[in-house]
Amino acid sequence: MSTQTRIVPEPERLNSIACTKCGSAEVRRLSLIYEEGLSHSASQSQTAFGGAGFGTTASTFSTGTSQTALSTKAAPPTKKHTILLALLAGFLGFCTLAGLANLSFWALVFGGLTYLAVMKSLKAKTYNATAFPEEHARWQRSFMCS
Repeated sequence: MSTQTRIVPEPERLNSIACTKCGSAEVRRLSLIYEEGLSHSASQSQTAFGGAGFGTTASTFSTGTSQTALSTKAAPPTKKHTILLALLAGFLGFCTLAGLANLSFWALVFGGLTYLAVMKSLKAKTYNATAFPEEHARWQRSFMCS
């Protein structure tokens, strides 16, 4: 028994996609919805002060990004923050060592917090290495109907 693989051209494949829940043919990729909902702006303004030939000019430059609610819903998964957690663990570890020098109760408290920060940092690093690539790939293959 032989099996044949049929490669569907991109335009034909996009026309045959339908929502699995409602059957609507009006579907769009999440990545497209996300990008369409972002808008970046930049502005510059100048103001003049003084008079009689003696004056100064002040100039300001600002940038911004706005996002629609639908774009926020269609946003890609994000990586976990490992550097901040590692820095927190280092700071708490230093506090633990300072507490050990005085044999204080706080050494035990900071030791426990250091342990939690290290474990959270390692968990975030593992997520970024294993689960995040799969979630991002699934997001890139996902569609939303209208």
